[in-house]
Amino acid sequence: CNGWHVQVLRQVPAETQLELTFDNCTDFPSAALLYYNEHMVNAENPALDVQDEEYICSWGTNEGKCEDEVFAGLCAHKCFPVHFERVGLTDIYFHQRGLLTGETLCTDCTRDNNQAAAALTDVLFPPDVPPTGGTGDTAPCPDTACADAAVREDADGNLLHLCWTHQYAPVYQALCKHTCPNTPRPTPEPGAPAPDEADVLGASDHRRLHETPSSVTLPYLLGAATDDYWDLVARTFTNGSHSPDFQSDLVDDNTTCLDIFAAEPRPVTHLLPEYRNAYSILASLEHRFYRWNMHLDTNAHLMPVCRQHQTCPDLTTCVMSEARFTDEIAMWRRGPALGLCDGCMDCDSCPDCGDCIADSAFIDEKDHPIRNALFGPGHFVPKVLVSVDRTEAIIEGQRWRFGDDLFRNSPTTTRVKLVDIGMGTEKLVISMVDPLADSGKVLLDQFAVNISDRISPHWQEWKTDVIRIERFGDDNAIMSHGRFEFLISAPGVENLVLYRMRGDDMDMVVGDV
Repeated sequence: CNGWHVQVLRQVPAETQLELTFDNCTDFPSAALLYYNEHMVNAENPALDVQDEEYICSWGTNEGKCEDEVFAGLCAHKCFPVHFERVGLTDIYFHQRGLLTGETLCTDCTRDNNQAAAALTDVLFPPDVPPTGGTGDTAPCPDTACADAAVREDADGNLLHLCWTHQYAPVYQALCKHTCPNTPRPTPEPGAPAPDEADVLGASDHRRLHETPSSVTLPYLLGAATDDYWDLVARTFTNGSHSPDFQSDLVDDNTTCLDIFAAEPRPVTHLLPEYRNAYSILASLEHRFYRWNMHLDTNAHLMPVCRQHQTCPDLTTCVMSEARFTDEIAMWRRGPALGLCDGCMDCDSCPDCGDCIADSAFIDEKDHPIRNALFGPGHFVPKVLVSVDRTEAIIEGQRWRFGDDLFRNSPTTTRVKLVDIGMGTEKLVISMVDPLADSGKVLLDQFAVNISDRISPHWQEWKTDVIRIERFGDDNAIMSHGRFEFLISAPGVENLVLYRMRGDDMDMVVGDV
């Protein structure tokens, strides 16, 4: 029951769709600089240079210039307040287009800002009669200010094209974004054609296009779509682990999982208190998802392959799993490079091969040609192979210190520290096995040694690994005598007694250990 379905909306039903449009106002710094230098400069507000154009809107906002309706209309992006709205999982920052007066949008920053245009016209052409009908927000909206300013007469009756040929044309174009582009340009008087971009001197008319306000339109779901529009793609429980007949211990009565996931499930309060929060915040997900339907991989195919792994490198101690260790031992003792037994993985599968070197075999019991192949160039690689049950160290006499610390991959295991491998030692093979593992079966399998768990009823069980040491000298000759010194660490053991074994013979080592 404590699981969730992940679904994807396959198709959005038309009745649940809604498009929301959010606008952003745009600054016109060149027009703002023109207006400021002509009408806002005084003793407290010095004139600004052309290089100040880029920052005039930011500066004016910080200095309170947005109180001027015209300046605010030219720097609408900085002067208009920014609003925030979350639509689904998307955060939107936007500007309101302007202020409503009655049913008319008077300060629309995306089309015609009639309020600012009327204020500019009053500055340039003071009315004979002051406006009436209120002030501030109560004043009537001059909803035709942009249209009236597009073409008007001056005091002498001359036509003024404020959107195109007037000194303040850039300002009117910035404020009347809808009216000015739709107002025809005045017909120029006949004369020499104005130079354009192809002329050496360049164009005489700055024909830069004004920026248009940006907007974003988002689809938004008004309500939840029915199940017919959703596809199940994943779940938080594995295939086959959920059954409608499963009796959950998450609920406080005889409700089954089928009841909880029904078309009209019972409320979350029906669950035991300690599980209600988990259902509310989907805390059980923990990033574990399983496909609802098995994925079909058209490129997948099944075929037998040879089991191959990267071998343990030269002069390296490698801790391995049982399977990898078995492969490494087989490559070392029966690899194809030896030319013996055609690389049998174990001697039982090659009963007719007398040259097979079993895992439990003593190498010094093999004939000289077999030892030469085992220790020959191209095959002999000094390394230490470590697993849980066995460790085998393959050591070269001149570089024996790389593998002078031996252990199995097991807690509190026996550790062997080599001190002196003896003069004339050219090759050295040391193996270690736990005599108590699997009641001695591992020792029998790995070393072909069958001993009880203790030497006699008067002794404790074995405390260290069985350690097998084989030394070879010049021309791979067997070294059965000579000094060989090593340290044994047996954690938690005092008064350690060492036994020496050879075949079925066992004798106690006399002296200090």
